Parts: sequence; structure tokens; C-alpha cells
Amino acid sequence: RIVQISDCHIVEPGALVADRVDSAAALRAALDRNGGHREATAASLGVSRMTLWKWMRDLEVSWP
Repeated sequence: RIVQISDCHIVEPGALVADRVDSAAALRAALDRNGGHREATAASLGVSRMTLWKWMRDLEVSWP
């Protein structure tokens, strides 16, 4: 599964390392755009909070 985020993509965690780095950066940017609110970030990406949480876990993205 690939999700478009402006000019970046979030790819499944099993992707190549370069794609994972880009995905983690895109995910952090989405969180930043939504003020760190996970529910708003998930909604803006069109995914559930659980999917967002799994992406954060799998891509090792932490957020306070």
C-alpha cells in the first residue's frame, strides 16, 4: 500500500531503506502539519488511527 502525501509517499515498512527514510520523513511532516495530533494526522492521510500507529511503529517514528 502506498499513500500520497503531497510530493512524498508512505510505503509499506518492508520497502527499501531509502523509501523507508522518505516515508518516515513524510510521516513526520504530516504529524507536524497537524500539530502532532495523531487523530487529525490519520484523518488527513485517509487512514485509521490504528494504521497510523502501525506506520509510526514500523517506521520508528516517535512523537511526543
